[in-house]
Amino acid sequence: MLTLYLRLPVVTEILDLHATSSMDPAISTADLMKIPFLPPSQKYAKRITEIIKASRKAREEAHRLLTEANRMVEEMILAPSGCVKISVSDSHADGAQG
Repeated sequence: MLTLYLRLPVVTEILDLHATSSMDPAISTADLMKIPFLPPSQKYAKRITEIIKASRKAREEAHRLLTEANRMVEEMILAPSGCVKISVSDSHADGAQG
């Protein structure tokens, strides 16, 4: 949300006015705090919070699944030939085998 706000044309113009250089632009905290900001309504703030929480939860689950997949691949690579044991966590076992 903040990233989108900071990319609005009117806000980028304000930021450009306060940037310290053109090669590696920077803005002081004091100047940043002077930029007008209208917070979203309670309704939208709640919805934004829900979306962010769901996104973080999905990212954590994706990381967990990737870690588990990496472990399984390493086990298959290191297993003696013909002796591959694959175990899938109960939370994602849906009866399918593969």
